Amino acid sequence: MRCAGGFGEGDERFGPEEGARRLAARPPHPDLAADPALPDDTRLWAALQAASGGTWNGCVYDVDRIIALLEAGKKVLG
Repeated sequence: MRCAGGFGEGDERFGPEEGARRLAARPPHPDLAADPALPDDTRLWAALQAASGGTWNGCVYDVDRIIALLEAGKKVLG
């Protein structure tokens, strides 16, 4: 992906790798939270996305990883 304007913070400009590093180092905004009125199917979709590596990991379910996480959870929770 190419960003024509570049990446930056204030007057400083840098590449996408540095931008990703800086974003990953930032804590989330304290008011960031899921909407309590989200429908169950949307919550399930979000959980499957997260278990598969997140939205930026190709938006494709990693079935083997989801199954492994479910199995691990069953072992821990009984």
